[in-house]
Amino acid sequence: MLYAPSRLLSTTGKTVTPLGHCPLRNLTHTKTLPYSASSIFKAVSDVSGYPAFLPFTVASNVTSRDDRGYPARASLKIGYEKFGLEEIWDSKVKCDPDKGVVEAQSSEANSQGLFEVLHTRWHIQPAEGSNTRTSVKLDLDVKFRNPVYDQMFAQVEGKVVNRMIGAFEKRVQELEAAKR
Repeated sequence: MLYAPSRLLSTTGKTVTPLGHCPLRNLTHTKTLPYSASSIFKAVSDVSGYPAFLPFTVASNVTSRDDRGYPARASLKIGYEKFGLEEIWDSKVKCDPDKGVVEAQSSEANSQGLFEVLHTRWHIQPAEGSNTRTSVKLDLDVKFRNPVYDQMFAQVEGKVVNRMIGAFEKRVQELEAAKR
């Protein structure tokens, strides 16, 4: 390993700090919501609308769409003012309404940012025996580059996916109320 003033550089090219490598964290949460699968899918796939309701999302820009009009690439600006953190990163987005899946993965283009890995996968399926209730599962894989940020995240990781699903639930509730 080579020593640099603020970090150690391994021969593999990965950054290693004196605190060590950051683990890949896999978070999952499932909840049944009292809304149709199509309403929830619409809210989750509306990446450009995230700043209006999703915590820590400062800005969103869909840079390309697939042939069905769903986001294929997006740039998100995430911030946490309390710690002075703010980052913009690009994501590859896949929306499949037939399978009820919305997936976003950080792209290699912005590989020097806060995250080494950031991957979300939503599974949105009608609840068994119901047209008005939907099972929503969120899988989140995250790996920080900096162990200090990783340790800060570790303090709240149990709440993160629950809070994200809660934000989308509230958004769907608002959209449904606006229809009436």
